[in-house]
Amino acid sequence: MEIDWLSASKTESLRMTGDVNVALEHPERLAVVSVDPVRVEGTAVVRGDVMSVDATIKATVIYRCVRCLNSFSDDLAAELHEKFSRSPVNDEMEADDVTVTMDPIITLDPYVEQELVLSLWQNPVCREDCKGLCPVCGTDLNVRECGCERQSIDPRLEVLAQALDLMNNDSTDD
Repeated sequence: MEIDWLSASKTESLRMTGDVNVALEHPERLAVVSVDPVRVEGTAVVRGDVMSVDATIKATVIYRCVRCLNSFSDDLAAELHEKFSRSPVNDEMEADDVTVTMDPIITLDPYVEQELVLSLWQNPVCREDCKGLCPVCGTDLNVRECGCERQSIDPRLEVLAQALDLMNNDSTDD
């Protein structure tokens, strides 16, 4: 999605609407299967040498549940607020808040992608009560129970488990 600086400066507020295709780097790390084209709607306002862009970002994201590995979708909504300047940043503006550019066309795609990535779930779960997979046989425990013995104790902690059992037996003998 692009904004022409000249077109934006000719109006009080330039309305913009469009789709942005986002290609996520390493989606497997994000547990993201896919992202539909991202819908961006907002306005661009030019005052002097500064353009302010305010927009909403909406997309449907297909995640892979980190517990059961099944895919599920979720609607994502985020806000985009960016400022661009055609002159060096002065004392009134903080350098971190403004992107200085001399380009006559502003491309919003990288800013949209950044906001989208920041809004993605880090550890997506298909539902709050997802039981996940059996660590022994891999059965989806949301579908059926497998009957495997899943209560394994780390061999390094076996001595502590035995001591706990002895303490519990001593307290019940009293």
